[in-house]
Amino acid sequence: MLLLASVALFRFCLTPAAPHWLPFLAVVPFVLSLRGLRPLAGLLLGLLYGLSLWMSAIWWVPTGLETMLGWPTAGARAAGVLLCIYQGLPYALFGLFCGWSEKHRQTPGSCFGALVLTLLIHLRPVLIPGSPSVTLYAWPLAIQMADIGGAGMVLFFMLLANFLIADFIIQLRRPRVALSRLSALAVLVAFVLGYGAWRLDYFHILEETASPGEFLSVASVQPNIPIRGFNGMDRSGPYVGTLGAMVKLTEKSVTDFVDTDLVVWPEVPRGIDCDCEDFERSGVARVARQAGAPVMLDCIERDYGDNEPVTTTRRGRDGLEVSVTTRRVAAMYNAAWLVAPDGCERSYRKVRLIPFGERTPLQDVWPWLKKRVGRELEYSPGDGPSLTTLKNNIRIQTLICYESGFPELTRQGVAMGADAFVNVSDDAWFVTALAPELHLATALFRTVEMRRPLVSCTNSGFGAHVGATGEIVPQSLTPMNVSTVSQARLHCPDEQSIYSRGGYFWFWPAGLFVLIRLILVRFHGFSNKDWVKGRG
Repeated sequence: MLLLASVALFRFCLTPAAPHWLPFLAVVPFVLSLRGLRPLAGLLLGLLYGLSLWMSAIWWVPTGLETMLGWPTAGARAAGVLLCIYQGLPYALFGLFCGWSEKHRQTPGSCFGALVLTLLIHLRPVLIPGSPSVTLYAWPLAIQMADIGGAGMVLFFMLLANFLIADFIIQLRRPRVALSRLSALAVLVAFVLGYGAWRLDYFHILEETASPGEFLSVASVQPNIPIRGFNGMDRSGPYVGTLGAMVKLTEKSVTDFVDTDLVVWPEVPRGIDCDCEDFERSGVARVARQAGAPVMLDCIERDYGDNEPVTTTRRGRDGLEVSVTTRRVAAMYNAAWLVAPDGCERSYRKVRLIPFGERTPLQDVWPWLKKRVGRELEYSPGDGPSLTTLKNNIRIQTLICYESGFPELTRQGVAMGADAFVNVSDDAWFVTALAPELHLATALFRTVEMRRPLVSCTNSGFGAHVGATGEIVPQSLTPMNVSTVSQARLHCPDEQSIYSRGGYFWFWPAGLFVLIRLILVRFHGFSNKDWVKGRG
């Protein structure tokens, strides 16, 4: 029951009715349920918790596998369960650790337990980025620590609060010990929120005193292109198809644009070819001229390498011979292109490809895997992050789809000189609003970590303009399943955070500390005030 209560609390954290502070006690039932368990029982309970937690968060993944890849329902559901098991492994290992500690008559203290769980969650190889800390995305005051130690440090302090509350409950029969835990919790909350208030005030003052050249004005277009059918799209005339729908929507709003530096279009379910002539013909370049700013869009880029066109003759249905010219594709990329009033060029090729959705993982190691579940022609990864310089000399880094969940990419971009991030995505495949909300919540942490603003441009909802403080610009959050255009002005502070320079620098001493503690406990029965004896 305690385990299910914790899962339910976390799921409730992502509802509008949830109080901002709820994540600071959502893990408490799970921590309490691990008390007194042996290693195997702790492992199984932790695995069940991790599986349940991730299934409640990403239950929509099988739907995406069915609609995007055409997988059979049974295979998609099996893959979803396996993914949740993998994502839940850190909790299983933590349960094993707690059981092992109990076996050696040592129950880890609040700080040590929170540190171990944080390291387990963040050090596993990532398939789908995300951690419990994303539940704090709507409370900017509580996540400002990310500019020091990333989302991992936010998670550590969040877990530490949970462990202190759990320890307080356990020690209620020992008033002095319980009071010390409560005091520690008060100090922790005051520190986190005090630091958050200081950083928010600092960047608000920077924005108020900034020069006009430090601002970026972006118009984000949400076309709401359907996965199937042609709802909202013209099948003939000047605005035909996907490109036509986005051109039409943008032209309706272009007169409302104010000093626009960039117009952004999202990923869409129906692939667009990267073709400058087609962009001119379909009206994309015309939109750029009307807006006085380039249009960034996502498209499929085909590289033919040295393959020459081959012309063959075939007999048509009417019996007449028809010449058909084909050209073998050497590589295919998910790319972002910039269409300016006077031409177009590639801006970026996606680096982090979605496993199975865009590229079969480990195909170089296990070729049979691609033959079984992959496709003959899959996307190739780009060479690395790249920057696009706009007319106001502000440099933007483009992130495609779930790349916004990988802080190492944005750290590289900031090191290259990125002033802002643009994330284009399409979460319409997953039907539910939970998918784009989690996507935005994950991406939002990059703004605080790097102190750079973000424009999240989506196809079907939960797009937003986010400041360098992690605060969503008022009126910029787009509703679900509507066609709309949002524009906002974002401040690009000339600041470098500790995290952008050092990343998870604190993981190294933390990991060494954990390792030494485990060795001491195993071979010397080490204990001190930070470790509460057994069932004390």
